[in-house]
Amino acid sequence: MDSILKTLKRTPLFDGLEDEYLNTIASIAQKRACTKGEIIFNEGEPGNGFYVIEAGNVKIFKISFGGKEQILHIYGPGKPFGEVPVFIGKNFPASAIALSNSDLIFLPRKDFIALLTDNPSLSLNMLAVLSMRLHQFTVMVENLALKEVPARLASYIIVLAEEKKNSQTTQKISQTTQQSNQAGQKNRNESSPHGSRTAQHNNQTHLHQKTIKTAPPVVTLPVSKNQLAGLLGTTPETISRVFAKFSTDQIIEVDRNIITIIDMEQLVEASQQ
Repeated sequence: MDSILKTLKRTPLFDGLEDEYLNTIASIAQKRACTKGEIIFNEGEPGNGFYVIEAGNVKIFKISFGGKEQILHIYGPGKPFGEVPVFIGKNFPASAIALSNSDLIFLPRKDFIALLTDNPSLSLNMLAVLSMRLHQFTVMVENLALKEVPARLASYIIVLAEEKKNSQTTQKISQTTQQSNQAGQKNRNESSPHGSRTAQHNNQTHLHQKTIKTAPPVVTLPVSKNQLAGLLGTTPETISRVFAKFSTDQIIEVDRNIITIIDMEQLVEASQQ
């Protein structure tokens, strides 16, 4: 139960929910383990619930009539998938496969719908997540139809940077309550002579920190280059060439799966070409 709660708390779908509701959601959750290459569900199967990834990576994909695979999403820990059928009560619109040994949390549709009726906040979170997914699909269609590979890759790196920034912002917000609880004690300390010296030291430290140059954004590729190529509708060789070109132009630095964004302006410009 503890590991389920920990995963639910870092899932955007359940962001901001009180522990009481999280405990209720955890009570209907079922843990499932999948091995690498195991099909979680196939397109067309009944959507009897959705999943949250506790550990591992999952690929969402469709197969065309000609047998060509189109990767729609690749998700990692804390990400939900398969939510759409929860609302519309239909079959899964795509297939899902474990890219590595994965631990999943399954939430049955019937039980989850009952929770939605009792919790408007959860309904709003669900709507926000689905709206974000719709935006992602729109961007993906635009990229595949209108943009060349360098623009697709640049857009993908920017999305990773934005997701990391949003995640860090959420973590900072979650710390606000703890900081406010300590505020009273801090104020009392600062009212004393010793506290005044402490406050002065803190202010000096803050001013010093302001002079430090902001470090460039660093993101981690959650997938291999082969998988990234499938996600962007190209080949691994082309992806490698574009990475090399971006590095030569000093837009990014690449160290295996770690990408340092040196020039965000140029990266944004590349994404719009």
